[in-house]
Amino acid sequence: MPTGVSANAMLNLQPWTRPVETVTTNIGLRFQYAFNDDWNATLSANQHAFKRDDYTAFPYGCSGQDLYPGFCGNGDYDVYDYRSLGETKKPLSAQAMIEGKFATGSLRHAFTAGVSTFRRKDRAGLYVYDWVGVSNIYQPQIVGTSPGVTGPVRLVRKDTENSVFVQDIISLTPNWKLHGGLRHVDVDGYQYVLKADTEIRAKHDFLLPNVSLVYTPLDNVSVYAAYSQGMEHGGTADRKAMNANEELTPSRSKQIELGVKMDVTPDFMLAASLFQIRKGLEFQNAARYFVREGQAQHRGLELSAQGKAGRDLNLGVSLTALNSQQSGTGNADLDGKRVPNVPALKAAVHADYAVQQVAGLSVNGSWEYAGKKAFEYNNTTFVPSYHVFNLGAAYATRIAGTRAVLRAAVNNVADKFYWRDVTPESDGYLYPGASRTFKVSAQFDF
Repeated sequence: MPTGVSANAMLNLQPWTRPVETVTTNIGLRFQYAFNDDWNATLSANQHAFKRDDYTAFPYGCSGQDLYPGFCGNGDYDVYDYRSLGETKKPLSAQAMIEGKFATGSLRHAFTAGVSTFRRKDRAGLYVYDWVGVSNIYQPQIVGTSPGVTGPVRLVRKDTENSVFVQDIISLTPNWKLHGGLRHVDVDGYQYVLKADTEIRAKHDFLLPNVSLVYTPLDNVSVYAAYSQGMEHGGTADRKAMNANEELTPSRSKQIELGVKMDVTPDFMLAASLFQIRKGLEFQNAARYFVREGQAQHRGLELSAQGKAGRDLNLGVSLTALNSQQSGTGNADLDGKRVPNVPALKAAVHADYAVQQVAGLSVNGSWEYAGKKAFEYNNTTFVPSYHVFNLGAAYATRIAGTRAVLRAAVNNVADKFYWRDVTPESDGYLYPGASRTFKVSAQFDF
């Protein structure tokens, strides 16, 4: 493996590549109506649209030494012409909900009921992914493009999810509250797998309960225990899997949590919780099929503090310790190992200070930490931990009689290089965090 090469080196820099061209739009509407002091209704909807054209010189492998992934001993690597054009996604969500308060005998209720729908349409065409030559990490080479052409864009995915839900918070006594809810989800899915030229249709339904019990021994202290189930959308097999581009069916996740919250002052809160989340483990097995087998379990402790820590200081602190584990796959190389891309420790601190000497001025800073993470399901490789520091300021004023907030920020002040996220899919990807970034913005309230 070649050494001494900066992680900032652009291995896909070819004259025929272009930046990924992305266009997005988002429109949201919300209407709320109060029938009286105790009952109200809410209608909301959101339409998102996304379009992307991708032209990339994709560096991958060393055919001369049959290394996939990898580099040749002299720094050579294969270059592929990757083009995916006209990909679009259009998710639409809408919800109608009614909320109210009433009593049945000595029990007081805070009741919520509603219906929601989510509709998604994805379009795409056959992409080009062709070998076009060899470059070198020490002496980059210009290579040509593929004569291949992308296929016509067509509907490749259509999902419809309809839900009905109810939730009730029952005040049993002045110190005890019971939260209970139920959601029924109907999922109607359609896939067209481009490479296989096959259609997949599937319908599923889920009944998802949630329940929690809250005890308030003091006015400013609450202790709770909670159990809930959720629906997890299935992942999509990558292009190298035998079932490439197929999406797995939805599945069920289960979570339990024990916690305590304390209002130290009316404006400052401390919280601690123990939790466990279990869901299906998705990975590419030895037969090169993308499957859901066994489970991924996350057990953790979360500590947090948030609120006004002084007259001019707002503070947010969080610390999460996680034990993640794979089990039930029947593969000794996977069972008992850590789940990829999950750090054992995460921490963050955010502070915002109002400068009294200058009316409307505040300064802020934050620190983020993530521990090392497993790169593959068998935990052969780990990516290192990282720290990131950010600084910023905001100034609230009036411009031409209009309220305005001017903001400036420097993210990743130390310009530290780090791997923000990783995935073992398609032989593995590393996603670098953003380098030092300067941001300015203005907000006007009319």
